[in-house]
Amino acid sequence: MVETTNLKVSKKDLYTAKLIPGSVFCYQLKTDNNTIAYTILFSGKEDVYVVKGSDAVIYKMNAQWILAQYKNDTLVTKAINIQF
Repeated sequence: MVETTNLKVSKKDLYTAKLIPGSVFCYQLKTDNNTIAYTILFSGKEDVYVVKGSDAVIYKMNAQWILAQYKNDTLVTKAINIQF
């Protein structure tokens, strides 16, 4: 079963990417109050990241970043805005 949310970005889905010290392609995604929302790890494929500690990935599709994660055996996707 696949559930897709509306792919419009809300204000709460805006993140600033901070490179993890000592890493080349791994980032912490921080909210506007500097809280770490996600740690993303490079997957080896361009514009695809694994979300650390979660059944989720972040990837770029048509110039838009997408967070895809499983919640209760259902795939849920939403658009997010990442400022690198």
